[in-house]
Amino acid sequence: MPRRTHTKSRHGCKDCKRRHIKCDETQPACNNCQHARITCTYIRFTPASNSTTTTTTTTTTTKATATSASPSATTLTPPSENVLSPHNDSSNASPDLQIDHLHLLSHFLLEAGPQSGMGVYLVDTEVYKLFMAKATSAPYLMYEVLAFAALHLSRSGSASQSKHYRSEAVRLQTQALAAFQDSVAAADSREGVSMLLFASLLSNHTLADIVRPDRVESDVDMDMDNLATPDFLDKFIDYMNVHRGVRAIAGTSWDDISTSELAPLIARATAELSTGENSPGGETAFLDPLWGLPDASGDLDESARTALKEAIRNLHLVAVAEKHYQARKATDAEGVKSSPSSSSSSSYSQRSMLFNWPALLTDEYSALLTQRNAQALVVLAHYAALLHPYSDVWIVGDAGRMLVRPIADRLGPSWVSWLDWPLAVVGSVT
Repeated sequence: MPRRTHTKSRHGCKDCKRRHIKCDETQPACNNCQHARITCTYIRFTPASNSTTTTTTTTTTTKATATSASPSATTLTPPSENVLSPHNDSSNASPDLQIDHLHLLSHFLLEAGPQSGMGVYLVDTEVYKLFMAKATSAPYLMYEVLAFAALHLSRSGSASQSKHYRSEAVRLQTQALAAFQDSVAAADSREGVSMLLFASLLSNHTLADIVRPDRVESDVDMDMDNLATPDFLDKFIDYMNVHRGVRAIAGTSWDDISTSELAPLIARATAELSTGENSPGGETAFLDPLWGLPDASGDLDESARTALKEAIRNLHLVAVAEKHYQARKATDAEGVKSSPSSSSSSSYSQRSMLFNWPALLTDEYSALLTQRNAQALVVLAHYAALLHPYSDVWIVGDAGRMLVRPIADRLGPSWVSWLDWPLAVVGSVT
């Protein structure tokens, strides 16, 4: 029997050519590949001055979600530079980077995100779906997701793997920031939710970057005291300013955000903070001495004193919320022990409110920190002590101790009595 012929499609995808079927050349994914739920790859020939460069564009077609009746195609255009081999041309770079992107996305979903304490949109199913949906439609958010995963991967593996993923994290974050600036310039208020998620993830990335252990590579059993330097204090203040950007974005896009799928999360966070308003004073007695800080010296004007009081008040609120959060976790853990089949996701769908304190800070308090005002640094040291129990979370590390000790050294003996509690907390863990 003679072989069945087919009509050639000159610019069809690679898979249709391989299968000897006619491609309808639909992009980013042809109908044949969509129906087969396979990767659709087009080869384009771009003329250059002296030669012809072949580039490959790959579109991954994934199975539709339960709410969709047809498959969807998502394309993430990779940067032109291949960090594995910087001098390779794009014909070699594109396929490898696409595979690397899929690996990074998987790592974010399964490892980097869940282990970061970001919990809220990685455990709460509805917000998690929103996060992924926004990432596929906002390139800056997708690039930051991949950069965050690469940073986490740089913490493990061989030295060469660590170096590769560290470079990849920097490169992808650069892409993310460039794409974000383009979106800001477009002034599209409808992207408020995507921008808020981006700012939150970017702040987590910034914190993880400054506490990463590879900053000291000479000894596997490194002494964390070697990292506790004034330079780290500078970097942490920079991180807090990045985190404050979350509040700025929320303010400028509030109409969009307050009516979005994030509304239930915002309501929960507000309720968490409100528990501190009417809580018994004994719950945060260790912070009570801070109320005397604004009057500890006579060199502060009324604006600075107000900023200090606001920072202290918000620290009390997140400290109370943290106590309640830990109590719920303990109760839920006991419930799971006694009845493994039971489910109590209400507690675990919320993250610790401690991570929100930097977003609550005012411009005035941030300015005091930049000026290295003693009272502002004392408040920061108390926040660091509250953060210290999260040293096993990879984005936090030993930030608590790395903050308290240089602050104590900077302020000297005249302020040491204000730091008794923070020093006791970070000194209790060897």
